[in-house]
Amino acid sequence: MVGSPTPAHAESLTGNDASRQQLVDFCESVTASELHWMLGGGWSVSGLLAHLAFYDRQVAATLRAWRAAHAARDDVAGLIRATATSWLPEDALAAWESAGVSLTDLSQLDINQLNARLMPSLLQTPPQAAAREAVEAAQTMDAEVAALEPELVRLVVESDKAWTLQPYLHREEHLTQIMDRLGR
Repeated sequence: MVGSPTPAHAESLTGNDASRQQLVDFCESVTASELHWMLGGGWSVSGLLAHLAFYDRQVAATLRAWRAAHAARDDVAGLIRATATSWLPEDALAAWESAGVSLTDLSQLDINQLNARLMPSLLQTPPQAAAREAVEAAQTMDAEVAALEPELVRLVVESDKAWTLQPYLHREEHLTQIMDRLGR
């Protein structure tokens, strides 16, 4: 990153670091038995960790694509404002399709419907792999957020996609859900 982060970016970096550490601590302490515990709505602990990994990988790929477009002086603002099927890179779109979600689904379904479509695929992730992948994806995602230029952060925020800079909100939501269920 060149220049100082904006206050919003700095807040995201701090929140991302804290939630990633919480995720690391949890994944280092969770037992094999606990990974199988059911949380409600059909999700297991490991399934929800696979869910976190999936979304962190998707957003990290998107931020990489936006950074490349910004570096090439392409119309990154237009790209950011476009529909998901327009701005998701090929590898991210392929991941959705391999999980059973079509491009049409991506453009027409809300997030709860998308999660329902993803669930069967994510629940097939081996539990220990889900924990490992959640940590690895969080590390990759947070590095992508940290690498953003202030100008690109501004464009992302102005395009109403600030959530892409704040994976900590998604992690905190699901880690709280898991910790509450496990009584931690």
